[in-house]
Amino acid sequence: MGLAGAIAAHLAPDLGSSAQKYLTTAIPFNLTIARIFPTQDVWGRNAYFVGVGWQELQ
Repeated sequence: MGLAGAIAAHLAPDLGSSAQKYLTTAIPFNLTIARIFPTQDVWGRNAYFVGVGWQELQ
């Protein structure tokens, strides 16, 4: 693995955490949670995948 790969692997958890914190706060109100899957990330840590669906506003 080259230098760029090592840097990306080091920064990925922090960038993912920041994206989750700041980008997911902008979820529109017309998204509904369809289901939640327990899973693992590439490092074997517990994680959850949240499937969403679009709900038309009336």
